[in-house]
Amino acid sequence: MMAPQEDDDEDESAAPPPGAKAEPHAAVPGMFQPPPDTSEEDPTLPPGTLVVDVKDADNRPLPNVPLVLTTLHQSVAKGQSKETRPIQADANGRVRIDGLETGSSISYWVKDFVGPATFASIPAQLNASRGVHGVMHAYVVTLSIESAMIVVQGVLYFEVKDDRIQVEEAMTFFNLGKTAWVPDNFIIKLPKEFTALTSQAQMSDQGIDPVDKIGAKVRGTFAPGRHDLDFRWQLPYDGEKDLSLDVELPPHVAIMRVMAAAGPQTKLDVVGFPEAQKRTDRQGQKVLITEKQVSRTEPLTHVQVAIRGLLTRGPGPYIASGLAVLTILTGLFMGIGPRARSKTGAKSERAAILRELLELERAHGKGDVGPKTYERARRELVDAIAETLEVVA
Repeated sequence: MMAPQEDDDEDESAAPPPGAKAEPHAAVPGMFQPPPDTSEEDPTLPPGTLVVDVKDADNRPLPNVPLVLTTLHQSVAKGQSKETRPIQADANGRVRIDGLETGSSISYWVKDFVGPATFASIPAQLNASRGVHGVMHAYVVTLSIESAMIVVQGVLYFEVKDDRIQVEEAMTFFNLGKTAWVPDNFIIKLPKEFTALTSQAQMSDQGIDPVDKIGAKVRGTFAPGRHDLDFRWQLPYDGEKDLSLDVELPPHVAIMRVMAAAGPQTKLDVVGFPEAQKRTDRQGQKVLITEKQVSRTEPLTHVQVAIRGLLTRGPGPYIASGLAVLTILTGLFMGIGPRARSKTGAKSERAAILRELLELERAHGKGDVGPKTYERARRELVDAIAETLEVVA
């Protein structure tokens, strides 16, 4: 879950809703407006036919370029499978593939590889009555963000989760030029003690990969236009009420928002930012928000965040129920002792503990239980299983 959204009745003049994707501003004179990729049914094409025109940034055909056709099969019975085969555009930058299978369980798209970049047409599904005609664009590529016209808008959201601080980042990259950017070892540095970095899956080659004790490595092809990357990471948390943190940002940040879940006494201060305002999201949760528009003459390279009076949470429903079970089992062990229980009773208790252990593993895998609580609860459950094994022996 990304950061919460505000109520609709909040001040319309305020910054966009927390966690919402940053909307691009009106077109700036002289900035490049990329031509759109399209994919439409074409009644002039027979069923099972896909036609794709490959063009450059100025909408001119790219003749004789080597391409790849990707076919994706999806079915409940057989699952998902993918096939690829090489194809080539003609002298007019057009590729036509006939005799393709139709149906909603099959998708087709064309890829153009330009050095380290990947450009792709919009996936198409073919029906039994007509073909599909698409247009895709490929661009000159640079590996340097300084050589591309990249502007970034970002959101940072802090929340206490069990025994860790969870930080969610939403970064929107606007490529305002004609050149596609492919990051070359481009890493957004994080505090070295960060853990559990994950990102939302993308349909494209864009994504975030963790680099241990360094940060979040950005990968993929950022063609002209808008691209959203959402990821989260965690920090150890020992229950202290105050948190101070310095978070590095990517270059060329134009707008930055910082947010925190708000308790009655919570205060959010970000160096150089306006005073944080308290808002209410649609679920009734209180959040603190501050936002800054960045001047070109004073670039924002990092944010210094201080959160006081953190809104802390208990271990949560799972841990509460899990420890309740452990309490009951411990009472049984202490009351009658392992030797006094029957083997049948011990097996039944062991089965119950194993179920609790399985639920613990699932909760930990989903990120609902932090590492410290997980280790403590797992150790207690394993010890309880050992007690039942003594009875059976």
